Amino acid sequence: MVKGAVRAHRFEVLQERRTPTGASARSRGTDTFALTEDQVLLQLTVRAAEGGDQEERMPEIVDSFQAQEERRSFKDLFDPIRPPWI
Repeated sequence: MVKGAVRAHRFEVLQERRTPTGASARSRGTDTFALTEDQVLLQLTVRAAEGGDQEERMPEIVDSFQAQEERRSFKDLFDPIRPPWI
């Protein structure tokens, strides 16, 4: 359940990647897709190194996800002083 969404789906991911040095690194994560009443699709991606301290906090982070509407103008998305991810 994603508060504020009319539908939501969560996918759990286990990935194995190679570092630039050739070592193998595994990470665990989730991708959550939520659809709002206004038919806006949101995606929340959370990744953490397997066995790391951050992996333990992943359920807490994902469970805290809430869909909230914020009206912004198109110009705000490209404001160099305040990028949209801040």
